[in-house]
Amino acid sequence: MSDAGYLSARNESTCTRRLRPRWPRARLAAALVILLSALVPAGGCGDKGVDVRDLERLIAELQYTGKGKANDHHDGDLPYAIRTAAAKDLGTIGDQRAVEPLVKALKQDSDWPVRSAAAEALGKIGDDSAVEPLVAALNDEKWAVRRAAALALGKIGGKKAVDPLINSLGDTDQDVRAAAAVALGQLGDRNAVEPLISILAEKTWHAPIAAAPALAEIGDERAVEPLIKALKDGPAHSRGPAAKALGKIGAESAVDPLIEALSDTNTGVRKAAARALAELGAGKAIPALSNALADWELGPGALEALEKLGWKPASPEDNVRANVAKRDKKALTEHWEATRSVLTSDAAAENRQKARNAIYAAVALGRDDLIDELVKALDGTMMVEVAETLVNCGNETLSEAGTKWLEEHERPDGIMRGGAGIKWGEM
Repeated sequence: MSDAGYLSARNESTCTRRLRPRWPRARLAAALVILLSALVPAGGCGDKGVDVRDLERLIAELQYTGKGKANDHHDGDLPYAIRTAAAKDLGTIGDQRAVEPLVKALKQDSDWPVRSAAAEALGKIGDDSAVEPLVAALNDEKWAVRRAAALALGKIGGKKAVDPLINSLGDTDQDVRAAAAVALGQLGDRNAVEPLISILAEKTWHAPIAAAPALAEIGDERAVEPLIKALKDGPAHSRGPAAKALGKIGAESAVDPLIEALSDTNTGVRKAAARALAELGAGKAIPALSNALADWELGPGALEALEKLGWKPASPEDNVRANVAKRDKKALTEHWEATRSVLTSDAAAENRQKARNAIYAAVALGRDDLIDELVKALDGTMMVEVAETLVNCGNETLSEAGTKWLEEHERPDGIMRGGAGIKWGEM
């Protein structure tokens, strides 16, 4: 999913959606759209080949005000739902002849799902005449309509939409603020930089997550320091997008903060930092990324970043840890003496990340000659997650050892959280 995916999860972007029959006249329209899905090439749904009579039927549904249900078993037969589905169908078809009735629905329909669907459809059709009505809809009483209007303006708004969308960054609803941020990123206007920076520090979820990639799309240097601050001090859900944005903007001053982020407590942030360092071409990060090969979750991403930076293994330890990061059982087995030596040494290391990585690699390899070393390593790591991993790995000896360790360390209830979920010999 893209950075703004959570904002558009309800949107339907293809022409292949099967339409649910809603009332007798809708059945022919449903068949029409299904037929069109076989005729329209991937990537767009233009108005070519649409029979005007069938288009008129959909427009008639958009204005349907009948009372009651056509079928007591389907909420889809309620009048507002018929109009909502008709708006979506018209957006999917993409015929500009639907713009005027969709604008009317956006302005006048009494039910917010219809207005929201009309805004979404207008964004898909992409006609400039819809910009002013969509700008007006940014003041709709319902947040979902304001959100849909903002996202539509990101597709077709142009200069006219920038100031209204900046105003929407102050909306009372965080989803609307997030949609406005996404739209401003799409429009790429530098006047939006400072307003987007202002919501980067929000403690809510959606708006900061959307602001960081929007700033990256605009690519203005003014965003670098605020993004670095978000990377260092923000909550985990905003640190990851900040790291990704810094990589995209390409600021040299972000290298050191991104190297520090390789030690972040959140796995997603560490992965984003590794990708950003590779994108920046930061050779300075090679030692830190090499150390990160001994991070079970980050290892694969660290190795990918290292390879992009031209790194090659320079020691047996590098080779083993790189093959662990690749989850390359064949290579690790072919050079078993070196593999065993490195994993045994790392499993006994004081560095918990390194020990954890080695233990998990040994479990995934499933070699019986490592069992004793794994039991010894458990006492050294003193990590509940490692013990729970051994309990649930599927090896009887290790399961017993893990259970015993948990009981001896004040876990008599026997409650297991599953650990890292690694199974014996699964590599």
